[in-house]
Amino acid sequence: MFRKIIIASDGSEGAARALSAAIKLAKMHNADLHMVSVEELPQFPASVSEVIEEKVAANHFFESVITRAKAQAQAQDVKLTTHRSLVMR
Repeated sequence: MFRKIIIASDGSEGAARALSAAIKLAKMHNADLHMVSVEELPQFPASVSEVIEEKVAANHFFESVITRAKAQAQAQDVKLTTHRSLVMR
């Protein structure tokens, strides 16, 4: 029924529950599973260093989210492909 499943994750508890459901669906239908995470940067930063600081913090946060998600999928023998995007607030 499903060939490709795409889920968005902001690292929240709700996103973790949605990921669990998506992993089950992907396994059941032998579907490709993709997770999208969007990093937000300030639209009007006070300085370049502010942008760099926020980017480093977002990278650190989303790396841990992605690592946990991949481990969870792998435990269920589901391949998870991750995608990250950057937007200005």
